[in-house]
This record gives sequence, structure tokens and C-alpha cells, in this order.
Amino acid sequence: AEIKFKYRLISRTKKFLKQLDLELKQCVPHLIYVRLQSISQKIVKKRMNQIGNGQENKLNGLRAAKLSESIYGRPINPVRITSCKILDPVTNVLQELGDPVTNLSHYTLSDIENAALINGLDHVYPPTKLDEPQFVCNIEYFYARLLNVKPAHRHYEQKSSGEVVRHQLTTAQLSAASELRETANSFRKVAQSELKNVGADYRKIFSTIRSLAKNESIIITRPDKGRGVVIMDRADYVQKMNLILDDKSAFTLINHDPTIDTENEIIKFLGVLKKEGFITNQEYDMACPSGSRPARIYGVPKLHKKRENYPLRPVMSATKTAAYGLGKMLANRLTALRTSPYMIKDTFDFVRKIKSLQLGDKKMISFDVTSLFTKVPLTYTIDMILDKMYPKCSLSCTYKQRKRLCVECRNRRDFEHLLHLATSKTHFTFDKKMYVQHNGVAMGAPLAPIIADIFMSHLEDKLMDRLKEIGV
Repeated sequence: AEIKFKYRLISRTKKFLKQLDLELKQCVPHLIYVRLQSISQKIVKKRMNQIGNGQENKLNGLRAAKLSESIYGRPINPVRITSCKILDPVTNVLQELGDPVTNLSHYTLSDIENAALINGLDHVYPPTKLDEPQFVCNIEYFYARLLNVKPAHRHYEQKSSGEVVRHQLTTAQLSAASELRETANSFRKVAQSELKNVGADYRKIFSTIRSLAKNESIIITRPDKGRGVVIMDRADYVQKMNLILDDKSAFTLINHDPTIDTENEIIKFLGVLKKEGFITNQEYDMACPSGSRPARIYGVPKLHKKRENYPLRPVMSATKTAAYGLGKMLANRLTALRTSPYMIKDTFDFVRKIKSLQLGDKKMISFDVTSLFTKVPLTYTIDMILDKMYPKCSLSCTYKQRKRLCVECRNRRDFEHLLHLATSKTHFTFDKKMYVQHNGVAMGAPLAPIIADIFMSHLEDKLMDRLKEIGV
């Protein structure tokens, strides 16, 4: 039945394409029609090759799975493909996926406000005015492609101002260009009218969004996992964030802005390391800060933890901070330490490892780390990194002066200082107050994921033998 349905669908599609082809042939000059056919055939051929290669790869995969089953005697779980539904723009999406706007505040959203937020915080509205210069350029480029006319210069080559480039067109080509101009002018008038009507609707949405942004009693943010919009009472939001920042083991309230001092310290130290050859010119350019500013911390609610009254996950916006470039540079150097046999690269890697497991009468369990980033022991992890990258020398230098240290100890101390500058010197603002994070790593900083992975890999290596002994 499914195959017959597909045949009927192909037959209807062919008739529809034939009708469109006849209409196109009547609407445009023959020269343009022939050129459009040539372009469409190239596109179709490229797409057919992509689909053919994909189907061939799937077939080869099934053959390999069948061969593996015959060799090892173990059946391979087939991949199940769920059927897809074509959803209506608004109603069916909300029914299938749920309302993307979650209101945790006491403020009641009107229908207009809900419609303004329903597209999410990343939605970009199209322009309400036609870009006429770009439109003219696109039409000219389109006609040049139809005629297969190539420019005399590449886009990276400079044409002299006195050089005149002439393309001699035939009478038929000039006539076709005139018809194309008339069609473009008609399209431009219709587009301007339509965009004007759409612009009126957008102005209502923009006014609603500005009104919500000026409402100081609420906070509009995104959820911790997935996409959507979350609205919270500002008082509740500030209270939950202050509860996180009151952790004296990770954060300290300061009464001054150390941005300039930190920036100068980093620049001075990087200059010394560059002169000595410890870092390259490219690393210096990446790490050297300029025009720095304090980081900004904010919280995203964990909607999947309703029982805990939707706690917040602190996220730091560290772009343009003094240590942001330094963190990116150090992250490149630490990448090699991130590998671990217990680490999962992506979803496909997880599926492969799950399929290869033979549990038998055993059960699979998982452990969740609460607030991993802020709970990473920073000093312990830095010492562990230094032991792997720059082991202590046999002489165990105890000199405090940097110049008197041997090369191994000097490199170790320099890299240690860089790590501390990129982590424990992180300061940020919240609610018009300045804080510094002296322990753990900040989610949002370039070094945070790598340092957390290195510590967890070390912890797993340390505990794995003990877990195997007790039968876990």
C-alpha cells in the first residue's frame, strides 16, 4: 500500500512540475528559459548524487551489520525511524512541543505579550524595508548568470578607475533585459507594499517587547536546557542568585574594580613570556587583553527540577574580560589532557558504547554531580595539571626568585601563574555589586569545561579500581 501511494505521489508531482514548466516557458523569454533549465538540471543532479551516496552508505552499513551478525553470532539492534508529522505553524507546534513561554512570575501575560515572546529570545525579525541597492545588484547578477557573462576581474583584484568594461548584448538579450527590468519593478512595488503592511504588525510587537523590557518587576531569560522563554519575579531571581553568591568557599564580595590592574598584570607577564620564548607571537596576540571590562553573571532556571522550586544555574558572560583571551590560549594547550577512556564524545559515541555493553544480570546506573563547575577544587586541579605538563625537577628548586630557578621549575611556575590569572582572578558584577570567584571555575569561561573534564577524568581514574573491587 505504501509503495502504491508513493507511485501515485510521484505521478501527481510529475504532472505538477510539467504544468509549472509550461507556465515558466510562457512567462519568460526563451533565452532565459533555456538558461534556467540548465541551472535547475545542475542543482537536481547535485542533489541526486548526494541522496544516492547517502542511500549507498546506509546499504553498506546494513550489509556490514549483517556480516557482523553472521560472524559473531550477536544480533545488531536495528535503527528505528519514527514517522514525522507535518505540523501547523502555531497550534500543532504548541500541542506537540508545549508552550515555549514559561511564566513563573506573578505577572499575567496578555495575548499580545505572549505572541511577542513565543518565537524565543533568538528570533530575528526580517527587515521592514526593501534594500533597493542590494535588490538591483541581485537582479543584475542573476541576468549575468543567465547570459553566462563573467566579470573581467576577481573580487580580490582591483580594477583601475579609468578602465571601462563593456559587454555587447544582442537585440534579443537587450529585449530580455528590458522585460526582466519591468518584472523586477513590478516585484519591487508589490514587495514594498507587503513589507509596509508587515512593518505595521512588527511595530506592535516591538512596542510590546520594549514595554516588557521596561517592566522592572520581572526578569525574562532562557531555560537551562533546551530553548524557550522563562519569566520570573525579579525579587525571586535576585534572592536565588544571592543564595549562590553567598557561598564563601567560591565567591568573595569586593568593594573595588580590579579590571585595569588585572589587565596590566596580564600584559606585563605575557610580554616577559613572549620575550623568553615560552609563548609564541600568535599566543601572545590571542591572550593579550585590551579595553577589558568586568564579567557579568546571570542565572538560568532549571525547569526540569520543579520539586526544588526551579533553582538557578549561574552562567558567566566572560567576553571582553581581561582573562578571556588568556583562557582561550590556555585551553588550546590543555586539550591533550582532556582525553579519557570514560569520556563520551557525542550522542553517536554513547549509542555505540551502549550497544557494545553486555550487562547480563547487572544494572546500569548514573551519577550526577551537583554544581560541578563551582565545586571543582581549583588548587588541587592546577597542581595535577602542572604535574602532568611540567613535572618537578630532581633538584626541587626552592628559590623564590624566578631568575634563579632552573628551566623546568621556571616553566612550571610561569604556567601556574597563567592558570591562576585565568581562573582565580575572575571578577564579575551582579545587582550593582562586584564579586571575585576564588575557587571552582565559572561556567561561560573558556577554561571552565576543560578544567572540569580534567578533574573528572582524574577522579574516575582514581576511583575506577576501587569501584571494580566492590563489583560496581
